Formats: sequence, C-alpha cells, structure tokens
Amino acid sequence: MCSFFLSQNPITFYIDDFKFGKLPFDNRGAINTHGYSYLDIGNFKVSGNNGALISGSNNINLYNSIFHDLTNDAIIIGSDSTSLSFYQNTIFGSGRYGINAMSNATLKNNLVYGSVGNDVFIGNGVTLTGNNNWFEDFDKVGAGTYADTGSTTWLGANPAFVNSEIGDFHLRTSSPLIDAGATVPGVVSDFPGVIRPQGLAPDIGAYEYVPLTVTITSPTSDSTYVTTSSLIDLAGIASDSTNGLSSVSWSNNRGGSGIASGTTNWTGSSINLSEGDNIITVTVTDNVGNTGEDIITVTYTVQSPTPDQFTFTDQINVPLSTLITSNAITVSGIDVPASISVTGGEYSVNGGAFTSAADTVSNGSTVVVRQMSSASAGMTTDTVLTIGGVTDTFSVTTLVADTTPDPFVFTDQTNVTLSTLITSNAIAVSGIDVPAAISVTGGEYSVNGGAFTSAASTVSNGATVVVRQTSSASEDTTTDTVLTIGGVTDTFSVTTSS
Repeated sequence: MCSFFLSQNPITFYIDDFKFGKLPFDNRGAINTHGYSYLDIGNFKVSGNNGALISGSNNINLYNSIFHDLTNDAIIIGSDSTSLSFYQNTIFGSGRYGINAMSNATLKNNLVYGSVGNDVFIGNGVTLTGNNNWFEDFDKVGAGTYADTGSTTWLGANPAFVNSEIGDFHLRTSSPLIDAGATVPGVVSDFPGVIRPQGLAPDIGAYEYVPLTVTITSPTSDSTYVTTSSLIDLAGIASDSTNGLSSVSWSNNRGGSGIASGTTNWTGSSINLSEGDNIITVTVTDNVGNTGEDIITVTYTVQSPTPDQFTFTDQINVPLSTLITSNAITVSGIDVPASISVTGGEYSVNGGAFTSAADTVSNGSTVVVRQMSSASAGMTTDTVLTIGGVTDTFSVTTLVADTTPDPFVFTDQTNVTLSTLITSNAIAVSGIDVPAAISVTGGEYSVNGGAFTSAASTVSNGATVVVRQTSSASEDTTTDTVLTIGGVTDTFSVTTSS
C-alpha cells in the first residue's frame, strides 16, 4: 500500500507507475523524487537496493513507510533539496546507512535499527533537526550536526518487532517504542491505517501498537461480583487486529488456573472459588506472544445449609443459681455440615464437652444446651441456639419465692413469778423457700440459739425461734409477746400468780 501525490496540483500515481517508469527511479532508489516538489509520500514498504532518493526536490514529506533489508541506504537525501520532513518511518537492516543526509531535514518519530554501517550519516554543513527518534548507534557519523529538540534516543534498546526476519515490523507488547513518540500534525494513522495514537502518545515507527483486548461480559461486565456458589463460569470477548489470537486463559489468586474455550468469544467454565475475595485475571495471548488482560473480583459468600426447625422445652420453678440442662434436639434436614452458635449459655454435641464457641454440626447430631439459672426468684433467663440460621430459645424460670411460713404456736404460761424473764417454747420455721421477714413486739426473739433481739430481720426455713418477755410486777396480770414471720403471727402470753 502506498500514497504518493503532489501537494500542489495533485497527480495520482499507482503501483504500476513505478514499474513502468511513469515516475522516474533508478538503481539508486526504489523511489527517486527526481526534481518533483511538494510531495507527500506515505505508507510505502521497500526492500532491495536503496529505499528512497530525495533528489533536486523541496517540500517533501515522507512518513509511515518501511525500509528494510536494503543493500545500501534506506533514505538518501541529496545535496540539492530543501524543506524535507521524515515522520514515523521504520528503517531496519540497511546495508550501509539508514539515513544518508547531504541536505537539511527534519526527523520525527523515526526508528533506525540494525544498520550494517551506521544509522545516520550527516554531511559537512548539514543539520538534521530531530525529536523522538530511536537509533541503535551511540551517535551519528559525518561532519554535520544532529540538533535534538527533544527525547531522541541513542543506543536504543531492541524495538521488539513481531518478526523482523519475515518483514513483520509490528510491535510486541514489550516494545519500548510504544507511546514514545510525539504528535505529528496531519499524521493520524499508521502504515496499515490504524488510528494514531492508541495510547497516551503515538508510537515510534511506521506501526502503531494496537493493544490486545479481552473483556469479561458474563456474569457481569462490572469489576466485582458476589455469589453464593463455589463455582463460577466466566465468558467474554477478545480481539487483536494484528497477529491473530492464540488463546484465552484465566488464573485465580486464591489458587487455580485454566484455558478458556474459544478466543474471540471465550468461556471459562466451573472455576473454583474460595470463601471471600477471589481475584480472577483473564489473559488473552496473540500468535506472537503479546498479551492483554481483564480482571474481576468475585466474592464467594458461603451460606450455611438450613436444617429443620428444632424445639427446646422450657423449664419453670427451677432452683436459683443452678446449672439447668435442656432436652436434646436432633439436627435434621441438611446434607452438609451447618454452622452452630449459642448465646446466653453453652451447647454440647453428641455428649461432648460443653462450649460457647461457634462451630459446625452435621445431620443426625444431638445437641443440648445449658445455662445457670437466675440468682433471683421468679426470673427467666434465655439460651438461644442457632444452627444454619434456624434458632430456638431455651427459657429457664426460677421458682417463685414463698415467704409465708406454716402456722406456728407458742404455749402460754400461767402462775409465773412477778418481774421475771420468761422464755417460750421453741417453734420451727417451715413452709418457705426463701428467707422471710421476722419481727417482734412486747419482747425479744432468738434464732437458732443466738442472741436475743427486738430488731426486725429475716429467718430461713428450718430455723428454730424462741421469744421472751419480762412478766408483770403485778399479781394475776397477763402480758403478751407477738412474733410475726412472713405475715404469720402468734402470741406468747404470760400470767403472773395471784
């Protein structure tokens, strides 16, 4: 493919025009401007003796062309030419010079590499003004001047062609020429017509690198996806306009990799996921080893299987501050282990040790829970067991406090001595579950043989109590001592003698 036309009074030339002499050329060059001026020469590929001879011409632009494996020079700039510009050309494997300049010229985004002699020869008094060119040599040769206006690379690294041995000068992914050029007004495409730039800046040379593209489209085109399945299928598209696609592969940062089926339209099936985030990278590779990738983060949330509902039997009137164990329930309705956890107590599986730590439980297992009952009477406390999202509560209620004792009786005494301490018979407190209030009027009381007191207090079930009073100082006189326990009273009466 080539374009070759006059900037003024355009004339169209065709490939056969070169063959049959309608455009002059000789053995010095595949194309010889031979005095033509105002020419734009683009998208030309040449191999053989010499590449191009700019002779007796002015206002020449030569761009997007490839000169390779030439016996002599790729571009010869004669001493009688002016206003010359060379843009975005790839020159490789020249037998002598890549560029042989005997007139001033401007060079931009050109690659000269692999020359047998030298990449650039500049004659005496000649100036080549260049920027963003890439040369293999460490410097130009000749008495002339190379005026660098920015970012020219000498001793440039290997340009990383796809296959220069067969004349394929497309760039690999690793090429240092990618995005290394500068904008050239009017040059908006490359040798085969790819739009420039494809990246942040034009590439150096005749070819613009077209990145390989691979896109995940299923199950989503977003960069993240959440699933409750341990397997995922990915699918998408890939493209490469240069070298053809070789394969599409995937890898998971949590482990595992594989080759997708298809290339342009590809599918990665049954990719194993680990619980949590899985960063899956899908990589497309073309026929020369270039690669492109797309990434998706798949979050796998493990859902516990759901068992059948289970039920605990609540207990009431249990002793205070006592470990109370539930009835056993049997786990059913699951085919894989389910999560188990407890609050407000502990659980035991299949008669094992009690624990409050979360774990898993299998189908057919028996589970009991236990808790410490309240230290207060009539209080309910709960233990909640959860298996695979199913819960039940084991409620324990302590017994209601009974502070009303059975009736008790003091035996009255008569004919007692005047002004004398008289002690009653002992009564035993019975019929209460918790300590009951005790108080006395008209005397004192003693509990379980302790000191006598008239102060109110409490007394427990089974305690023995006596009361006492001082008899009257008068004959035939009765005095009373009244003892009250939990609202139940009895009177100890004492009568003096006549």
